[in-house]
Amino acid sequence: MRIRYIPADPAGNLTGLVLTHVSQEVRPALAARLMAVCPEGFEQIAFIDEDSLTGPLPRMEMMGGEFCGNASRAFGWYAAQRRGRGETALCVSVSGAAAPVRVQLDPARGCAYADMPLPCAGSSCTASNVCSATVPPCLRGRSPHQGFEPRM
Repeated sequence: MRIRYIPADPAGNLTGLVLTHVSQEVRPALAARLMAVCPEGFEQIAFIDEDSLTGPLPRMEMMGGEFCGNASRAFGWYAAQRRGRGETALCVSVSGAAAPVRVQLDPARGCAYADMPLPCAGSSCTASNVCSATVPPCLRGRSPHQGFEPRM
């Protein structure tokens, strides 16, 4: 099975956005393998539900089910590009967040901002703490890599 992915460097933590559908059972081993052998030197892996990109709520799951604001911003940028609707804001579903995460895009400046959920034990409280680092240039002109076949 060939694994399609895009490297994203949202804010210094290199993330592999996996575009190929991979079952939940295979994800931990695949994430470990991608981080071990890919030339980009990934620090983390996120799995994108490409079918969700055309729907109302694009979905991304981090390799450990955690929330990552930087990956959320890169994913929001990618989702908006793929949707081709000229969106400057959209909500995305991200693992580790109890509610959809709003991502705002500033194409002129090449920036993306995400509302950050508060870490709350067992509750659904959130706050809008905006991240302001520049993210999207990491995805400009990137095509999915087609040639990785993991040997697990």
